[in-house]
Amino acid sequence: MQLLPRFSLRTLFIAAIGASLLGLMLRQAVLGAEWALAIAVALASLVLVFVSHVLLFGLVRLFGALGGVHPDPPAAPVRVNKIRRAES
Repeated sequence: MQLLPRFSLRTLFIAAIGASLLGLMLRQAVLGAEWALAIAVALASLVLVFVSHVLLFGLVRLFGALGGVHPDPPAAPVRVNKIRRAES
């Protein structure tokens, strides 16, 4: 059994470059660059939307698990008899 997934060097380099660009952008936002501040606010908004979606989904699932109004059980399947032609 494998505990950690296998990544290629290319994947690790791309992740490192992405993290460094994110750090550079956040540093520019702290220093007052408007473009970086706008991107930082947009990314923070996306994170907030995803987190709120997860929390609301969990809350609704919790209420569903507690047992509330359950729909009626499905009716028994209807059996359809095939009409056979009379042999003549």
